[in-house]
Order: sequence, then C-alpha cells, then structure tokens
Amino acid sequence: MKLDNDLIEPKYSKKDLKWSILLLFGCFCIGWNVANVLHELGHAFAMALVGVPIKEFVLNPFSWCWTFAEYQKYSLLLSLGGVTFGLLFVILPSFAAIWIRSAYFRIPAFTIAAWALSMDGIYLLTGALFSAGDGKEIVEFGAPYSLVIFLGCLYLMLALFMFGLIHPLVGIGKNSSITKRFLIFGAAVFPYLLMIFLYNFILNRREILLWTSFVLGGVVLIWMSAVAGYFWARIGKGFDEINRTKIGWKPVIIFLIIGFIIIAGEFLIFGIHENPFGK
Repeated sequence: MKLDNDLIEPKYSKKDLKWSILLLFGCFCIGWNVANVLHELGHAFAMALVGVPIKEFVLNPFSWCWTFAEYQKYSLLLSLGGVTFGLLFVILPSFAAIWIRSAYFRIPAFTIAAWALSMDGIYLLTGALFSAGDGKEIVEFGAPYSLVIFLGCLYLMLALFMFGLIHPLVGIGKNSSITKRFLIFGAAVFPYLLMIFLYNFILNRREILLWTSFVLGGVVLIWMSAVAGYFWARIGKGFDEINRTKIGWKPVIIFLIIGFIIIAGEFLIFGIHENPFGK
C-alpha cells in the first residue's frame, strides 16, 4: 500500500506507519474478542445479580458467542446485561486514559471501547429494526422501542468519537483524506474480517449470507471511522494535545502475541460448538 507524505505527521516515517497498521491489527484482535468476552460477562453478571444459574457460556473469536440462563427470570435485565454491564466493563480503561497518556495504553483502550460500542449499538439497532438478537429480546421483554433505538444510535456515535481519537495516536496526519484513513484502518481490520468470513463459510455455511453482511457492515464501519477521524481532526480542539508516540516493533509483537493467545485460548477452552442460532 502506497503511503503519501501528507499521510503522516512530520516525525513519522512510512515504516513507522506500517508498524502502526500492524499494531492496529493486533489491537483489533484483542479488542474484538475482549469486547465479546465482556459483553457475555455482562449477561453473566446480570444473571448473578438475580440468582439465575448459567446454563451455557461459550466464546468464539470468529463466530457467535452466547450466554444462556438455566431458566428465565427478570428476562429484561438478563437481556440488557451485555449492552449495559458488559459495556461498562469494557469502557473503563478509556476513562483511565485521561491520566495514562501512553499511546501503547490508549490505542488498545480506545480500540476496545470503539468496537464494543459499535457492536452493542448495532445489536440494539438491528434487533429493534429487524427483530434479531439482544435488541429483539430487549424490546420483547418490555423496553421502550424508542429507547432502544436511541441507545443504539448513541453507542454508534460514541464509537465514532473513540475511533477519531485513535487516528493521531497511530500517526495519521491531520490533513489526511478520508480515503487514506480508510486504507489504513482497512489494512488493519480487513484481514480479521476475512478470517471471520472464511470460518463461517467453512463451518457455518447455512448463515453465510448473514456473515457476509456482517463483513460488509464491518467495511462500512471502517469507512465511517475514517470519516469520523477526518472531521475530528478539524473540529476537535484537543487534537493537537493528544500524545503522539512512534510505534516500534516491540509493542507490535507483544500485541500480536496477546491477540493470538486470546484467539487460541478461546478455541482451547471452548472448542468449536454447534451454532444454536439460525436453525
């Protein structure tokens, strides 16, 4: 991928930015899976609050994750657990970034928060609008439809704000175009989206249209993050105050290893379960 000189801040080289892309890939591997883990733990936490035993808890880095209750009780609270408690758990590191200014902390913290907010926002909107997943259950169990739509939109707007904060941290220049920003984030995220597609194409083919839509939705979200970064660079008064750190190869390797350990660990612990959805 060709990177023009105006793509990066003066103290960044093209090699530096390529390390940044690899770092973003590692952080996405971590962020996507941590967001899913904490979403499911949010459901589990809600079950613990009302004393409902967990029937099944399954994680998968490339397909569905789920937390099933032994029986239904306080169903609305259980359904809300992922998009409330789970989301709260996942965005706490972003608040710590107010005091911890290292890019090596902020990039993964913001990445995890951005994808968690995106995921939960999409869950709420698609569920409310198309009757699927958590959003569908939340509406069916009594939550106001308008509130679910509002929260879904709010989560997505906050996600785009978090995405915008990541851009200067990885050396993307203030005057970089939307297309260039899209190429950087796309280079970092699309390989994982491709792995999600291939996994479900091989092992979950009856839902391949759904997962194809998921991947295409991910591409749209990457484009939206590029737009957010572009406008945040122009209207965000704090842009020039954000700490910029050159990305070296050592943290890249560390984050890639952590991402691999999380992915491998999920398969080792939970194996490959038969998909309970879409039957």
